[in-house]
Amino acid sequence: YLPAALPAIGAVFVNKPDSHWSESPEEVASFRAALLDFYDRHGRALPWRESNDPYAILVSEIMAQQTRVETVVSYYERWLERFPTFAALAAAPEDDVLKEWEGLGYYSRARNLHRAAKVVRERHGGRLPESALELRDLPGVGPYTAGAVASIAFDRAEPAVDGNVRRVYARLFDEASPIPREVERWAARVVDPARPGDFNQALMELGATVCTPRRPSCERCPVASWCRALEEGTAELRPSPRRRSPVRQEVRAVAVLVRRGRGGAPPTGRATKESGRRIRGGERREIAGERREAVGDRFLVRRRPAEGLLAGMWDFPSISAEEGDTDARIVERVRELARRRGLGADGGRVLSPVPHQFSHLRVEYRAVLLEVASPPAGAQAQAPTEGETEAAANAATAHADAATAAAAEAARERAEAHAPPSATDEAERWVGVADLDRLALPVAQQKIFRLALDAWRGSVD
Repeated sequence: YLPAALPAIGAVFVNKPDSHWSESPEEVASFRAALLDFYDRHGRALPWRESNDPYAILVSEIMAQQTRVETVVSYYERWLERFPTFAALAAAPEDDVLKEWEGLGYYSRARNLHRAAKVVRERHGGRLPESALELRDLPGVGPYTAGAVASIAFDRAEPAVDGNVRRVYARLFDEASPIPREVERWAARVVDPARPGDFNQALMELGATVCTPRRPSCERCPVASWCRALEEGTAELRPSPRRRSPVRQEVRAVAVLVRRGRGGAPPTGRATKESGRRIRGGERREIAGERREAVGDRFLVRRRPAEGLLAGMWDFPSISAEEGDTDARIVERVRELARRRGLGADGGRVLSPVPHQFSHLRVEYRAVLLEVASPPAGAQAQAPTEGETEAAANAATAHADAATAAAAEAARERAEAHAPPSATDEAERWVGVADLDRLALPVAQQKIFRLALDAWRGSVD
């Protein structure tokens, strides 16, 4: 695409991003045509680009925020299988929504998408608003997402400025620190009224595949003729990198508390195919497939607060620790967590550290597997399947009819342990191994559980 000679940028846009821009209609038309031709020839085949369903387009845009497109594809396809419409999503429990999002990160996006579906159902009759202004009233929808959905789903001539588009703009005008409102103004002026959705996607595609942050492929750029940074030799310097805030470091002592089931020994390692779990990138692994014919062992988990980091998800109890803590000190911290819950515990097996990087925080999880003597009063466990609940209830009936009062009480305890909790119940609860497959666990907690389960099984190997 690179022309033999580069005309001055002023032939299209005055090289001063302010309100005095002057654009030649003919040159703007040429710019649009070059960009759309590039998109028609080289645009990536993505499943949401084959859809004109506003709901599917909104889902794809929310998922693609701060996440690589390659990662999004499998999540997007599974999401639409599970929640094919606004109505289906709005009716789903939040736990199910977070579970389906598990591994994609930035979980506030899932909660906001869930809330948006409810708003669409309750205020808009189940139909997504068409204007960018109305779209911005939905939870989790900002200027970029509103512009993208309005243009792609409804052919509205609205700009959609994401990080890729800002980078393209900065290089076109050789601007080290482009002013956001000026980028928006430029994007609004050049968006193609005949194909606004394709034009916006073409700009984003250009930034994602050609005008990349490092080593841009200027020789393949369809709009190189208009690029001042290429002319000046400053493309790799534009825009200037933003000063990053220092990443905080944190250490957490994690208590993987387990109480042995009445059936006796820890699980033997038999796996069931239905219990695969997703981790980051859509990969599937068997981590919750350790089932027992009898009511099995129980692990203590808690629901995180409704606001803040990993809000509404489930994890193992933890406490802040120091970077220099010895294994013995970590074990003591975990025992203290157990004692606070009225649980007697000795020993403890230290697991391998699990580091995890959040956008603003680096955490090292130091987990200890600790068998405890008894559960806290009133604790509940979540049922993994109707089959196990029914089996436990049947066992309770049989014992009540034919066994001693003590055996009947034990059977009733097992049946009650399988009672599914309320979606809003935020108490800690004891859950079976298979139960964990129903809970939305952050990626680091999944890794901790795999380590703990291997250690628990190994204790009787």
